[in-house]
Amino acid sequence: RKFQEKWTDEFFFVLNEISMKPVCLICQKTRSAFKRSNLERHHTTVHAGFKCLAEASFEIWILARHKKAFTDAEIIKECFLASTEILYADFNNKNTILKQIKGLQQSDTTVMRRVEEIGKDIRQQLMADLSAAPCFSLALDESTDISDFSQLCVWIRFPKKELFCEELLCLIPMKTQTKGEDIFTALLNFFTENNLEWKKLVSLVPNMRGKEKGLLGLMRKQEGIPKFIMFHCIIHQEALQNSALEKKNLLDKREQSVLFIIS
Repeated sequence: RKFQEKWTDEFFFVLNEISMKPVCLICQKTRSAFKRSNLERHHTTVHAGFKCLAEASFEIWILARHKKAFTDAEIIKECFLASTEILYADFNNKNTILKQIKGLQQSDTTVMRRVEEIGKDIRQQLMADLSAAPCFSLALDESTDISDFSQLCVWIRFPKKELFCEELLCLIPMKTQTKGEDIFTALLNFFTENNLEWKKLVSLVPNMRGKEKGLLGLMRKQEGIPKFIMFHCIIHQEALQNSALEKKNLLDKREQSVLFIIS
């Protein structure tokens, strides 16, 4: 009998190349025989609650959504255990509940891996949706983070069945300058690395509008990029109006009206 690699995904066993015996990745115990039934029985009996614990550990991604430190997960687990002693004091299976909670892996490294895995899955879903989409639009903006490092934000809008989806496509660190040429090169590299098709581009909202050396001018000249509609950011237009017009009160009223309608 030979060890089959699919048993690693099914039962979390790997082959120890020294002893040539299957080893459980969860409890580090060794099995003597290369039998699927033996490995399956060990996984279903000894680690019956592992699947639920693994699934529950992914819910800690909520920390990332609220921009909290990954180390906070251990504090949450401690609070969970303390409250469980009170909430389930009269339950016959209180000890079972406590055992399940104690089995949750919530270290900062575990939380980091969970968030990274979720991010990879979201990225794969987005790329699959873009491959199936007939067209898309892009919006770009360059900003500086708290470490004074320039980041290029790219949003994408595309049809998916009967809906239009809008997602953050990427956040590209600008290692050099943030001129039109630099942004254009970074965008081209990202599309090439992810096998995205420029022929699906129908419109663009750029943060730079140079006719020759700006992002717009360079994209117009690039072979393989079709003609597209360009929309200028209305916030930039508003800023120019505020600096040029003297009727500031009128502009303020207009802005208040827009904010009222949005809210």
